[in-house]
Amino acid sequence: MCRDVMYSAEGRIIARPTLIRWALTAAVASWALLVPPAAGVEEIHGPLAIRNQSPVQILFFQFVPERAVPLGHRQVRLRLDIAETNTLAAGVGREGLQGRLDLEMTYANFQARIGLGDEWELGIDLPIIATHGGFMDGFIDWFERLIDYERTVRAEERRQDMENEFTYRVTRNGETVLQGVEGRVGVGDVAIQAKWAPSQLRETASTPAVALRLAFKAPSGDPDAALGSGRPDVALGLALEKTLGRWSLYGNFNGTFPIGNRFEGSGLNPQPIFSGILGVEYRFNPRLAIVGQLNANSAPFRHTGLDFLDDWSDWPALGLSWAPTPAWRLQLGITENLFTLADAGGDFGFFLSASYRFSL
Repeated sequence: MCRDVMYSAEGRIIARPTLIRWALTAAVASWALLVPPAAGVEEIHGPLAIRNQSPVQILFFQFVPERAVPLGHRQVRLRLDIAETNTLAAGVGREGLQGRLDLEMTYANFQARIGLGDEWELGIDLPIIATHGGFMDGFIDWFERLIDYERTVRAEERRQDMENEFTYRVTRNGETVLQGVEGRVGVGDVAIQAKWAPSQLRETASTPAVALRLAFKAPSGDPDAALGSGRPDVALGLALEKTLGRWSLYGNFNGTFPIGNRFEGSGLNPQPIFSGILGVEYRFNPRLAIVGQLNANSAPFRHTGLDFLDDWSDWPALGLSWAPTPAWRLQLGITENLFTLADAGGDFGFFLSASYRFSL
């Protein structure tokens, strides 16, 4: 069989990759992504594992979007979610409040879940948070001009040559109320969670699966570095799921209730936070799916006059789910605040999630 060759400076023959070799490489890659896996692999991938990445929202507990179906008895899932988000917001509020958030945040969440019987899941979330100046400002400027969505505050930042600088501070009459630290890496607020999916609420031909979620967040993050709220939270949630052939529809609806207020006397009074997602998944085959999702969060504070503390945010996410083996599942995607005020949530971000499942 003939093959292309090339010669080194010394005259030795060096093989050049042939068309056949490239074709084989492409075939292997296509098989890994597209060929259905062995029997027994769960076909449903689930919603995208991404929270609202506003630096203010992550002070309080948020449920990660999940399916309404429990793992199963003695099933264990370990998962790592990583999100990189850029935030830029500034304003002057009421009663002497003013602030500016200009930073990137890397948010890594280590999650462990175990199935207890056929109806219960119990788990723990351990977040690791890093706040820094980042690297995405130039790309975001280009992207927002491309879609004709450039924000005034970004244009001003570019004119002042302040791209990728770090600012995270809220003050009242000159005194610091909330402040992040550049280059700080630390543990956020740890949370214990449970999910209950009674057999009476499993999916039927005409009704969705329904599960109840419960959570308690402990104040383990350093509040002086904006790694946590400094107080516990409790949370309740509902997860719904309906499958229609290759399509699956998801809904999560949640409420988070802060206990206590470390900001007392500053004009910041934490309020119940309501959130939810609506998601749709299309499976090309059992290995590969595309997922679109619309997420929304109410504000953790009220009546401050600062948009990034007061306003609702809703933001879409788009991603791919891939199951390379029966035990592993990967997700990756992007988020962009397109519909409501960009100040109220993370402006732009991308995320990656990897989970491993096994039986005890």
